[in-house]
Amino acid sequence: MPEHVIIFYMPKKMLIVLFSVLFLASGEFVAQEPQQVLLKDPSVIQLELVPGKDQSTDGGEDLASRIYEAGSKVFVRIDAINSSQEPVTLLVVEPSRENRPELYRSGDKLDYRDGLMKELEAREHDPPRSMAQLFKLEPGERKRIGYINLRDWYDSLEPGHYQLSIKHRFELGQKWIESAAVTFEVISKKRAKRP
Repeated sequence: MPEHVIIFYMPKKMLIVLFSVLFLASGEFVAQEPQQVLLKDPSVIQLELVPGKDQSTDGGEDLASRIYEAGSKVFVRIDAINSSQEPVTLLVVEPSRENRPELYRSGDKLDYRDGLMKELEAREHDPPRSMAQLFKLEPGERKRIGYINLRDWYDSLEPGHYQLSIKHRFELGQKWIESAAVTFEVISKKRAKRP
């Protein structure tokens, strides 16, 4: 019985790019530093959350910045801190694969917005939708590894006292690590005063 052979034809430019990427990724070129091994034990990473009103939340936040009007955006910066004695390299690909926020209002856990759980389960089997980023952390070093917008996960937040933590993983199938909780307030929208 004859064997079947499948041959793929690619344009020359595409072949050159493909082989260049494979060569660079192989680590076989002279000027490269030794490759850092990706994180094997996620428990050496501590996560800290910094709430803010946008993605420019890069400084320490005071308590006044943790008060939001109903309907406003709540962004949370995710920082990773290497608590080990060795440098580690973190792979960060896509927030919806890597993060699972847990949000409580006045002690009651809130569900994700309608349809999101089905979306998240489907994404587990799909290729990533964004470029991967590598973060090298020296012992004790802290780096911002991403943001989440709570609107992507939850319906509009009603007035109340909120507590948020995030479960995070760096690879599919890896053990989840959890951040410490942060709290914030949502207040009713202020009405404009008539002159």
